[in-house]
Amino acid sequence: MKPWWQQWPKRLGSELRQLKQAGISYKLDRDSFKNGAGVLFLKLKEGPYAGLNLTARFPDIYPYTRFEIFCDEIDLAYHQHPFAKCLCLIGRSSENWHANDTIASFLLERLPDVMIAGQTQDLGSLSSELKEEPQGEPFGSNSRPSLYLLNHKGCFPELS
Repeated sequence: MKPWWQQWPKRLGSELRQLKQAGISYKLDRDSFKNGAGVLFLKLKEGPYAGLNLTARFPDIYPYTRFEIFCDEIDLAYHQHPFAKCLCLIGRSSENWHANDTIASFLLERLPDVMIAGQTQDLGSLSSELKEEPQGEPFGSNSRPSLYLLNHKGCFPELS
């Protein structure tokens, strides 16, 4: 199966044009695109978050499922995974995602609310639109990995 950007090359072009129009610079991670992953490095050039660096990762079956936006430069109390640093710009339910959603629209329309909510000290003061969905996170979603698999013959010479 071809990657989404080969199946729908106009979609990638549209994403990139919209980023440029929104004042968001981007760089394609060519290695990730060669390997079928699809990663963009983004930098906000305008507005209150100018200079903020983000990483967008596209899933294999984009645009049928959502992309993810990561930001290692900030630590939000809410709306950001504490270890992976993925920003929560959309609720978990698949009904929240639409195949015509774009990175630029999410960053322009949703990032300001995520930043406000993520930095608040008083959750009670937030409007209901800015609060996280009242849903339990999957077990282990906010924990560090506790097991790593190594695939190298030299790691355990007695087993080689």
